[in-house]
Amino acid sequence: MIYYVIFIDVFQHFKDLDTIFKEAFRMLKRKGFFAFTAEDTEGDDISEFSWSEPRQQDPLKLYRHSEGYIRNILHSEGFGLMKMTKFWGAKEGNVYVPYKAYLARKAL
Repeated sequence: MIYYVIFIDVFQHFKDLDTIFKEAFRMLKRKGFFAFTAEDTEGDDISEFSWSEPRQQDPLKLYRHSEGYIRNILHSEGFGLMKMTKFWGAKEGNVYVPYKAYLARKAL
């Protein structure tokens, strides 16, 4: 059992975060911390988009997770949200990508 689980700039590669959150909960000691960032999207769901490098033949399929989706999954997996903050991440073309950083704590 560990006190901290940290994911930075990873979740856009996964559509469904249930398994990741369940495993974080299982690994953490009581009152352990779960910190992560997620690319943000509007609404209460997940949005899908493609991204590729100039010489890349097949674009990557990536995902953005809304604050509502993150809050729901945190609650359903037994985490309490302690802090959330918005920030601008990497630039895609001429637009900065909206991100959110989350700090949650294992409730049990």
